[in-house]
Amino acid sequence: GLSIPEVAGQLGVATILEGAVQRAGGQVRVNVQLIDAQTDEHLWAQSYDRELTAENIFAIQSDIARVIAQALQKVLTPAEQTRVDVVPTSNFLAYEEFLRGRQKLALRQVPELREAVTHFRKSIELDPGYAMAYVSLADAYHLLNYYGDMSIAETIPLMEAAVDTALELDPDLGEAQTAYGALLQYQGRRFEARAAYEKAIDLAPGYATSYHWLAEQWRATFNDPGRALPLITRAMELDPLSPVIGITVAETLDNLGRADEALEQVENAIAIAPGYPSAYYVKSQILAYSLGRLSEAVRVRDQGIALDPESPIALIGQAQLYSELGDDARATEHIERSLELAPDFFWAHFTAAELYRVAGRPERAVHYAQRALAVDPGLWLPLRILRDADIDDGRAAEARARYENAFPEFVAGQEYRVRRLNVGATIDYAHLLILMGETGRAHDMLRMVG
Repeated sequence: GLSIPEVAGQLGVATILEGAVQRAGGQVRVNVQLIDAQTDEHLWAQSYDRELTAENIFAIQSDIARVIAQALQKVLTPAEQTRVDVVPTSNFLAYEEFLRGRQKLALRQVPELREAVTHFRKSIELDPGYAMAYVSLADAYHLLNYYGDMSIAETIPLMEAAVDTALELDPDLGEAQTAYGALLQYQGRRFEARAAYEKAIDLAPGYATSYHWLAEQWRATFNDPGRALPLITRAMELDPLSPVIGITVAETLDNLGRADEALEQVENAIAIAPGYPSAYYVKSQILAYSLGRLSEAVRVRDQGIALDPESPIALIGQAQLYSELGDDARATEHIERSLELAPDFFWAHFTAAELYRVAGRPERAVHYAQRALAVDPGLWLPLRILRDADIDDGRAAEARARYENAFPEFVAGQEYRVRRLNVGATIDYAHLLILMGETGRAHDMLRMVG
């Protein structure tokens, strides 16, 4: 194993908190020691022998936090003191179910995420007033959708019920505001989501997930990795051993054109958690699309798929790689499998549409583009496939109506302004206008895009 100085060096910290817990029946002993990372010497050590109850667990945590702060010559702010003293549940079994669920949640794999839901529901059943259990249940639903196991239509009401209850129980719970931000994104309320994440950071500045999900919004939704980088860097400082945060740092660096640094970062994530599938998927993306090493990327993604064979998002990525390599048979095999696993997943339908378009099967491409648009009518990528099919069949007016239904600001006479979310659709719509003879208006819109 690594020495204390080596561990501290990897984490970038000056001191290490080391602890051990021994449990015997209704009694618990907690041994805690604070170690100077440079000298490997003990700064402080303490043992706690207590009766094991939910209240005592949180009391012990509070005592340890205060004593460590004193040992580090730090002073807890009133807000920090309040958070330290909170007893989130008085039901020990509910707390155990919550911890089991959080452990499953961290793995980000579909079977474990389903198990996490079961644990959080059990925790709520044992203590209906446990706000963090509702937050975690909402997070589990969010991740099940993100990884392709649950449709948007199913996800939103389940998340809404869990988030609403958490906020009713504790309106100032930063973790609940983070879950609320994720819900708002699903509802298409992207700017309100950003405000919710920012409020979450104000309420709970030590909660890494708030910074992580706000960074992801800047990176993936608003297409601004520059704004994302300091946020995801802060998340990593708060939770340096989180593989999902580590790979988001890698994705952000890759988006900024720093592929070599991104690859180094994802290798670090794999070293920390070699059983974490998404690290292999992100490494595969970097190898394929930033470094042009397609065959190696396929092999790396297969490593991830072997760890998480029920992941539709992994199969979709592999289908895209096989398509890039010109292997249409294997591409089709992987995309059809992803559709079996996640029949309501937008990216499965859209990728199927793209693959069938490239393979010269326009009727299948149109079918899956329509399915993708039914899942999320506000995304422009499937609109392009349907537009091209309509143009080929002489139905430009139908294509135009479809764009204007999805983006009402495109209608003549409406106030149009460029947004990050409509740039791609604007370019495609302008192309359609040119074909229909409205070149002046098309050029005006393209000039606004820049």
